[in-house]
Amino acid sequence: MILDGETGRLVPLDNEEKLAEALEPLLQQPSLRTEWGVRARSLARDRFSLSRMRERYQQLYLDLLAEKGWQPARVQEKTGGTVAQPVSLTV
Repeated sequence: MILDGETGRLVPLDNEEKLAEALEPLLQQPSLRTEWGVRARSLARDRFSLSRMRERYQQLYLDLLAEKGWQPARVQEKTGGTVAQPVSLTV
């Protein structure tokens, strides 16, 4: 994922002039290449880590089930009250 000016540069398709303009600072400033690379890696790790993707899919499934009217199973506690049974969609 590219965030223009933060993790890379976005240029129009088939526009060699804009591409050359975007590459010039990167050729002149090696530290900028490193900075953008570090930011891009951090962004990818934060947004697309296995645990983050699992959380997002789990929430998606729960949201879809809720739209269909699904409610978590209820269990009787020893005190006689009912509570929602914890639900885990992890394997």
